[in-house]
Amino acid sequence: MNTTILVIEDSLPINELICINLETAGYEAVPFFDGDEAAVYLDGLSRDFSALPSDNKNSASSCTLSQDFTTSAPDIRNSSGSVTTLKQNDAVHSGKVPAPSAQRLPSLALLDIMLPGQDGFTLLPRCKELGIPVIFLTARGDLASKVHGLQGGAEDYIVKPFEMLELLVRVENVLKRQRPAEDVLRIRDVEIFPKERIVKKNEVEIPFKPMEFDCLLLLCKYKNIAISRQQLLHALWGVDFEGETRTIDVHIARIRKKLDFQNVIKTIPRIGYRLEDHS
Repeated sequence: MNTTILVIEDSLPINELICINLETAGYEAVPFFDGDEAAVYLDGLSRDFSALPSDNKNSASSCTLSQDFTTSAPDIRNSSGSVTTLKQNDAVHSGKVPAPSAQRLPSLALLDIMLPGQDGFTLLPRCKELGIPVIFLTARGDLASKVHGLQGGAEDYIVKPFEMLELLVRVENVLKRQRPAEDVLRIRDVEIFPKERIVKKNEVEIPFKPMEFDCLLLLCKYKNIAISRQQLLHALWGVDFEGETRTIDVHIARIRKKLDFQNVIKTIPRIGYRLEDHS
């Protein structure tokens, strides 16, 4: 399930360009062009999903697009072909506000300040009440507006024009900050994402085989505790596994090599292993 991002921007070319790039990067974009229509949508979320936590579990893959907002409107439309979410804009313009997701709240709102109807500063508290983080996208670059937006609770403030790659990086950074702490395990310079089954070292993804990942995850969850080879075998393969404990040694060796964890995963003589981390 993709991470959902609201794009509340009254300029059709800019809104389209943002949505195209967000979807290319793996997000689901929900566009709005009017502050009042966005407020109706947010009110619907408040009524139906105020008890649900914001879903910030998804992360998008890196995107290397470099278009900026100096691109002309015709070029924007012709370079992309059709985009499903943008076709839904017809419903927005006709007053048919998209129905809130039945499963989760949006993970982020990209919010213009100068909008028809309610402006961005008015919509900001509504987003915050729902736990939806906000990045302002606006032509208002004066210091007073920046301070007002950030003090009001916005996660970031971007002044137009800007390059799309900059926006995607800032979006990813905000989503990373919003990720629940229990969804990421950190051991020194390594991050482990249990739900996505991803391991990163210094922000670079390291390929792990399924059993290697499970072994690493187990050691991390019980860090600073000695775990015997038999306990690892039982946890990873089940009680009926008849293999040799040497299998565990092979997996540990691979993990150490991939993560440079020779001094992190300690061998406990005649027992097993202990992952040490006192940070």
